[in-house]
Amino acid sequence: MTKTMSDSNNFELIYFNSRGFAEPIRILLHFAGHIGRTLEENLKVDMFVDEMYDLIIAYDEVVHEQDPKVKEEKKIKAYSKDGYFRKFLSRLENMIETGPFILGDRMTWGDVVIMSFLELKQTPGYGRKDLLDDFPKLLTQYESVRGDARVKTWLETRPQTAK
Repeated sequence: MTKTMSDSNNFELIYFNSRGFAEPIRILLHFAGHIGRTLEENLKVDMFVDEMYDLIIAYDEVVHEQDPKVKEEKKIKAYSKDGYFRKFLSRLENMIETGPFILGDRMTWGDVVIMSFLELKQTPGYGRKDLLDDFPKLLTQYESVRGDARVKTWLETRPQTAK
């Protein structure tokens, strides 16, 4: 945490010094031009990615569960119709207004981050293949990012890091 600001209404705004996962890709894609054109567009992309990180934090209890039986029960509950996974995906779905990307017709670094996350969450043994069945906007976004010629080339030629 770096700063805390308060106003006369006792509203407290806390800034966290969070440069972890997305910062390197943010920098690279900034130089490649994959950012918003305005502050509002950049904020929308940040909000989208922050929502995804909230989901990662919520899912951590499943990932780090040591007991295989309890882990499977938590995983089933997380992915259920009333589980938090669907709630988060619903919020992401509602944030895509015109599609196929977060900002409409332009792919941003946030779209790449989300595609990567959704790719992992559809991997057998780690997630569910039917994950996006009820989220057509997210499915279109995911497929659109994967369909970008540069991303497609990378996915086809990248080094294998896991089996």
